Amino acid sequence: IQLSPENAGAYRGRGLAYYYQEKYGLAIADYTKAIQLNPLDAVSYYSRGTAHYRQGNFSLAIADCTKAIQINPQLTTAYVNRGVVHDSQGNYSLAIADYTKVIQLNPEIADAYYNRATAYYKQGNYSLAVDDYTKAIQLNPQDAKVYRDRGLAYCFLRQVSLANADNKKAVELGVGVQECR
Repeated sequence: IQLSPENAGAYRGRGLAYYYQEKYGLAIADYTKAIQLNPLDAVSYYSRGTAHYRQGNFSLAIADCTKAIQINPQLTTAYVNRGVVHDSQGNYSLAIADYTKVIQLNPEIADAYYNRATAYYKQGNYSLAVDDYTKAIQLNPQDAKVYRDRGLAYCFLRQVSLANADNKKAVELGVGVQECR
């Protein structure tokens, strides 16, 4: 930054370093500087949005992720992050819409199916949750939490043997579970 104070990427990089140190205010300041230097830097908007989310500033997080999407409608991470913010506020339909867009853009992102499944689960739509958990498992069969959560959905659907099979797999992969009866 000292050598090239007009380099937006340098500020974004330092902002990322601050973010990983959990110095969100400093990260936001650097992302803001990167945006001032390059107003079309979608990654800096979404990154700043993520830092705002970590600080609990949900409306600013959504605004930044939305701006990133306006600049680059293919930026799946911005949709994921905005979906996470919506989900954390209980706006499951909006979260589902964002995760669905991610899946449309790249159907190989296991976390998009997992996140959407979890939003369906929170809505009480256990059948759709099971479908998405199943797809997430197909894409990433070593993710223990997906087996655990699909097991919970199966339990609510009263499919006890399937729930217990998923619980067994989750335990094998190192995650604790609740028994389904």
